Amino acid sequence: MIRLTKIIDSPPLTLFLLFLFFYISITGGNFWESDSQSMYQTAKNLIDHQSFAVDCFWEAAKSGNVCYSKYGLISSLIIIPMYLLEKLFLDVFHNTYFYAGFFPSLTNCFITSLLVVLTYKYLIKLKFSEKYAIMGALLLGFGTYLSAYTKTLFSEPLTTLLFYSASYVFIFWKQTPKNLALAGFLFGFTFLTKFGILIFLPCLIYVFISKKINLKHFLYFIIPLFFCVIIYFIYNYLRFGDIFDSGYRDIKTFGFPFFYGLYINLLSPGKSLFLYQPIIFFAFLGIKKLKKCNPFMLGFFTIMTLINFTFFSFFQSPTGDLAWGTRYLYTSLPFFIILLMYFLKSYKERSWRVIFISVFLVSLIIQFSSIYISYHRYISYIQKKLGIYDIYPIAQLSPLYGQWKIIFRLNYMDEDRKYWREAFQEYINFDLNYRISPPDIFLLRTKQGILVFLLFTLLELYFLKKLYAMSHL
Repeated sequence: MIRLTKIIDSPPLTLFLLFLFFYISITGGNFWESDSQSMYQTAKNLIDHQSFAVDCFWEAAKSGNVCYSKYGLISSLIIIPMYLLEKLFLDVFHNTYFYAGFFPSLTNCFITSLLVVLTYKYLIKLKFSEKYAIMGALLLGFGTYLSAYTKTLFSEPLTTLLFYSASYVFIFWKQTPKNLALAGFLFGFTFLTKFGILIFLPCLIYVFISKKINLKHFLYFIIPLFFCVIIYFIYNYLRFGDIFDSGYRDIKTFGFPFFYGLYINLLSPGKSLFLYQPIIFFAFLGIKKLKKCNPFMLGFFTIMTLINFTFFSFFQSPTGDLAWGTRYLYTSLPFFIILLMYFLKSYKERSWRVIFISVFLVSLIIQFSSIYISYHRYISYIQKKLGIYDIYPIAQLSPLYGQWKIIFRLNYMDEDRKYWREAFQEYINFDLNYRISPPDIFLLRTKQGILVFLLFTLLELYFLKKLYAMSHL
């Protein structure tokens, strides 16, 4: 009984529930991206038809007359529990309030909540107090663009969760055969989610050299990883008849000017990792402290971040559009938050705190704009009207401004109606007679939903109060 009480009153569970309720409360209940559609259809057809096939739309890869998703197997398998819940409501209860795709669209709400908890666990292992560990988790969950990606089925949240889980085992657990095997499976599952994770192999080499892992222990790690690679080959063969064909074809991996790609990812008004969550500017002030406390961890994640920034500056689609900010750098966010907490722990002067709180409020406002109206709307609209990469250096065309332009209906002309329709093939929420756009939030569309939204808000406030109490014990 005492142990159960401790679990119920623990910060990890409270954090998980806080963010799960928050992310579900802001969901649009759908997904716009072709990536998400492919993953959803794969999960759906696996259950309904025991087939990997999907509809033949432009993002799907063809094999004869049949089309398949190009995306990782785990990305679809993780959706299955939510799809079964969807079938329960639609096929058993015949409830049409939750339309097709609603429950699967919540998948990243669960995954992102777990990622927030994992970041808390990192901070605890790094000897931060309960107060700072909870604060770091809250900054990650509210102050970065994590919330925008809970409204999608993009694989970056799951990839990040699995990669940081494997890294957690390497960094904080003893290098026993059992733990090395677990790390191997976790990294293997990351590979089955997104095979591009192979770019982080230098991180593993760094681990083996730094930890002086011998050949016998290396095998405990590599065998589970090799098992996952075999599954990957089988998955490719079942879809395309070729173990090396993942569905990505005619792709120029390094087709973008490096320095321009780096500028777009880091500094441009349209995509900058830092402008979309300006609190992480302060992370650089925490590097020295982390080096002193855990040089191995600093080396591991610095290699990961540099590889990430370099590869996705060369990559033919450096930002992963359609995306809020630069999607491919999502993996670096927990690391930046950990560095940020070293800054907050070290710089306690009132002037620094005032500056940080002001920047944090700006970060919240930025995230709010992507929550209130789906960021896909403005980006799809501007892409149809003007193209895509050329707009990112132009401040007045940035989604950071464009979201508010949509919300408050600023400076739109008749021609804009055409581009809205081309981008979405729909009229929902785009009647220009509205002075302020209705929100893209599922629970705010009906009276019953509003009551649930208010209930969730009360629960979130309750969990915040509990966390405040826990951090001041």
